[in-house]
Amino acid sequence: DQHGLHERDLDYKDKQNYDAVLHMIRASELLSNIPDATGTKCYIELMQCIVDSYLNKSLDPLTRIKKVWYVVFFLRYWRQWILLCPQYTLQNNFITNNAYTCIELNAHALILFLLTVRDNCISDSFLPWRLGSQSCEKSFRAARSMTSTFSTINFGMLGLLRRLHRLQIQANLQAEANITGIIFPRADKHRSKDGQSSYIKHSLEEVTDESILEAVRIAQ
Repeated sequence: DQHGLHERDLDYKDKQNYDAVLHMIRASELLSNIPDATGTKCYIELMQCIVDSYLNKSLDPLTRIKKVWYVVFFLRYWRQWILLCPQYTLQNNFITNNAYTCIELNAHALILFLLTVRDNCISDSFLPWRLGSQSCEKSFRAARSMTSTFSTINFGMLGLLRRLHRLQIQANLQAEANITGIIFPRADKHRSKDGQSSYIKHSLEEVTDESILEAVRIAQ
């Protein structure tokens, strides 16, 4: 009645269950009251930093860099410590090599993306949450939800195009909610999961190479 987790959230076999990550992040504060849960809480905090660095719309660019590079340095130290201790192995006591490599690439990519947007004077295009695949996943989930309840038939390209037209109408209605007064509780609930309902525009005029380097140093 407090953590709000589902049984499927703890099923490690489901590698595509991204919602489980958000559920665990929201429940991480409860771990403070559980003995010997410091490691688990720290691990979930790393997950939250990774999610926030790209998906939290309210963060400024330098805070995003601090968060993702904090995770990078943490994992580097953790990995090196395991290599120095013969009783532990990377296979059994560390995250997967694929996940580790992805985090490193995402950290470097975030800086390159920021520099590209800043140097080309297109600050309105610094929207890192648009770079991931989650928006595409949500679109396909929404398209599948338009199939009848007991239908198991997969739709093809024509079926997708028809659903995209309906999704566009739905998106337009949600975007005009402030004008029309129409309330979409489910849409607001999904957007609030990762800070999507609190978009704050930040200027890139004060983001210099020195400030980026300082942000990385602070993360270390």
